[in-house]
Amino acid sequence: MLQIQWDDLVAANYRNIETVNNVDGIAGNSVTGRKALYIIENRITETQRQSISTYYATLAGDNVTINAGANYQSQSSRFYKEIEDLLGADFYLDIDKYAAIDFQGDPSASQNDLNNPNRIVREGDKFGYDYEAHVSKVNV
Repeated sequence: MLQIQWDDLVAANYRNIETVNNVDGIAGNSVTGRKALYIIENRITETQRQSISTYYATLAGDNVTINAGANYQSQSSRFYKEIEDLLGADFYLDIDKYAAIDFQGDPSASQNDLNNPNRIVREGDKFGYDYEAHVSKVNV
């Protein structure tokens, strides 16, 4: 069967009632509800690029040509994920499931946000990663 069984994913989320303790790293802050096992996420890259170039050429004599040029480029990119659909769930726990398996002895290793451990996210929220990269380049 090559088709995604969406109804099965929604049913699994709907049946998965869990309590998350210490939400956002706050002792005693607990949330109970349908915790998503499956979600639809958007992976977003926003890029802004600027470039300026100049070129100069002149004949300095019968057999001599002078060419000169300069170029500046700048790029800023933002990379993040956001929840598009919780597929019937109430919330999603912002952890790295694979790190939770690989580093079972260290509970902080699975946290995507160490400032807000056990962070609960909902549709439209950013999660997983959210960072910027800046590049500048000059050529002469």
